[in-house]
Amino acid sequence: MLDHEYSKPEGIGNPPDSEPPAGLNWGFWLGPAPKVPFNKNRFGGTFRFLFEDGGGKVADWGATSLILSIGPGKWRVRQGVTSSRGKYYLKDNRNTPDTQEVIYEYPGFLLHYLTLQHNTYGHNGNPGAKPSGSYDILFHGSLAALFIDPAGYEVIPQAEMHAR
Repeated sequence: MLDHEYSKPEGIGNPPDSEPPAGLNWGFWLGPAPKVPFNKNRFGGTFRFLFEDGGGKVADWGATSLILSIGPGKWRVRQGVTSSRGKYYLKDNRNTPDTQEVIYEYPGFLLHYLTLQHNTYGHNGNPGAKPSGSYDILFHGSLAALFIDPAGYEVIPQAEMHAR
């Protein structure tokens, strides 16, 4: 399945636990994680939608976006993090949020990350070329804002401020 197919209301589905495929050493796949029955959503690309296996969109695309947008190593210097999240749209067996906003505090700036599995509109209200839910970062500076998502980036000039 492509990522945009996971954004439909049925998401990754609710498959029952079953025997692992022939030739798969399920215990080895789990490694040090808690031993649980095989479920096809814990294997392959869908494992990222479970906290115990992948951490959801913020741990997946969010981490990638942080590293790409502010540079390797620099993302670790944050001073604080605030997040709100929930599972409001998808009716599947994932236990990670389908909607989440995160604000990271770094020395000298704030970084705002948003993921919406049910809507392609991101921070800037522009759906861009995304066929699936939105996941993007918006940097607000004193001269402009920088919007970054998988479709590319956009520089949005700051409106001129006048003294009153």
